[in-house]
Amino acid sequence: MTETLPTHHAPTVDPALARRIVGVAAVTGAASIAWAGSAVGVRGALVSLLGTVIGLANLWMLARLALRLLDPNVEAGKGTAVVLLLGKSTALFAVVILLLTRPWVHAGSLLAGLGSVIAAICVGALWETLTPKTSAP
Repeated sequence: MTETLPTHHAPTVDPALARRIVGVAAVTGAASIAWAGSAVGVRGALVSLLGTVIGLANLWMLARLALRLLDPNVEAGKGTAVVLLLGKSTALFAVVILLLTRPWVHAGSLLAGLGSVIAAICVGALWETLTPKTSAP
């Protein structure tokens, strides 16, 4: 009798949800960059872009770690994921605080970029609820 080994699958994000969030982040990020550019100038636009990139990188890492923690099919590595999640959060705060202490960083522009990703997460996740359904005949 042959014994089959359990297969381990990597936890995955819903691809449609990920596409929606990234698509909305492109729009909200562009809006924050435009606002910062008009309010502060090129420096503000670049700082807003930096905030958007930091927010998306944070979301990517958070999704990977949270999926590992929450997926009941993944048994190994949960302790490591918790340590990495703590490290990710600490690094995010350290980077934002470091940037906010720099004279070339406009705080409102940075926060607009970070906020654009938060808005994208909300709108992207609620997209199914917010868009009207078409009924098939």
